Amino acid sequence: MASKTYETGAAFERRVKAHFEKMGYTVIRSAGSHTVIDLTAFRGTDKLEVIVIQCKTTGVLPQWERDTLEALKKQHNFQIRTLHAFKGNGGHVEFEEL
Repeated sequence: MASKTYETGAAFERRVKAHFEKMGYTVIRSAGSHTVIDLTAFRGTDKLEVIVIQCKTTGVLPQWERDTLEALKKQHNFQIRTLHAFKGNGGHVEFEEL
């Protein structure tokens, strides 16, 4: 049986995934991967837009995860956006661009 913490985080990831799907993105959730990328969202045909997302229900993104996401962005020749998704006041989903 999954822990309460895992279930809370997974539910939040699904909520963020649905948010991007409503905006026309195809979204892949890397459930249980234990990596810095929880979601990968992409859309576009002529110009591919890629967003990698780390979701945190606490709103706290550890420095090592922030550094890893920023390094990932610098590694690629194509445009990639990195976001930190978190629960804001009142439980609303908020985003911080890294």
